[in-house]
Amino acid sequence: MAEAAGLGDEPRRIFDELSKISIVDVVLPTRKNVDIRRRCVGKPTEHQAILLSRLGFDLPQQIKS
Repeated sequence: MAEAAGLGDEPRRIFDELSKISIVDVVLPTRKNVDIRRRCVGKPTEHQAILLSRLGFDLPQQIKS
């Protein structure tokens, strides 16, 4: 997959770079003592965005749980 996208033959380097994309759990307390929880994906760096684009991947803004 990496080689077909013109990214060389070392997929480990690509995985290492993409593994740095953060996932954040956002917890909002309410007055009724019920927490609203959202798991959000951080914005990739410019370099990570280029890698994702070349691989044909889109990151979701939030992850369904």
